[in-house]
Amino acid sequence: KVRNGINFLNPLFVLNDLRQFSSHLKTREEIEKIMSSSCERLGLESENRNYVKIYETLYKRLEEMYDNILKSLKHVTKPIPFFTL
Repeated sequence: KVRNGINFLNPLFVLNDLRQFSSHLKTREEIEKIMSSSCERLGLESENRNYVKIYETLYKRLEEMYDNILKSLKHVTKPIPFFTL
């Protein structure tokens, strides 16, 4: 069961932050803030700038997140309603 939705989806927020800073114009200060926050949320030291390590860790966290989603769905006994607009 998902207990903390924000932490559970944290890898997706990190992925979005890293995507934004690499594809949008940001000041050096903004990039450092995003990188520090992203590393902390991945459980890495905030000063880490080893992109291979960051993305390997992110990939691992995303894989864990999706595994947890699949495990949670195995306990669903009735259909999950979809929202319509």
